[in-house]
Amino acid sequence: MSKKWRVAIVVQRYGEEVAGGAELHARWLAEHLLPLADVHVITTCAVDYTTWADFYPPGDAELNGVIIHRFPVDAPRNWQRAKKQAGRFLFREHTLFDEFVWMKEQGPYSTPFFNHLQASYPHFDAFIFFTFLYATTFLACRWWRIRRFWSPPRMMILICRCRFFVRFFTCPTPSFTTRFRRKIW
Repeated sequence: MSKKWRVAIVVQRYGEEVAGGAELHARWLAEHLLPLADVHVITTCAVDYTTWADFYPPGDAELNGVIIHRFPVDAPRNWQRAKKQAGRFLFREHTLFDEFVWMKEQGPYSTPFFNHLQASYPHFDAFIFFTFLYATTFLACRWWRIRRFWSPPRMMILICRCRFFVRFFTCPTPSFTTRFRRKIW
């Protein structure tokens, strides 16, 4: 009998209360992988993507057999300010530095999350990231070039105008959830 893979699913928010396409996809994938793998989810304590305010308590939990590791965000974001910054960022000239600052502010940003992710790297056979638009995937994926997969969201066409995503998309080959997404890639 072969040993089960240890798989980490990395997603910005996770739980039954979370309403979101990528988050729901991550939850379904985690639960469906259970017969094949030891599945862990690494996420923040947030439920609301507009503020990233902590909702769940930090620490370990279990949902439908999936082990969840939750970490507090460093600071919630101001949604009105974030919307204005995104508009300026996407449609005006900006520097590469501006792009990194925007990504950190886009969030969710959690120092304990990134510390745990970095420390857990040798303990998993694969990492699956949802979605590149958020700091939890983009900043983490810059560290590693192997054993990772990500699932691109529909909004990727507009956001790909940013220079810092060019390097992000060079490795690895993305996994696609629909034929349409594969076709537009």
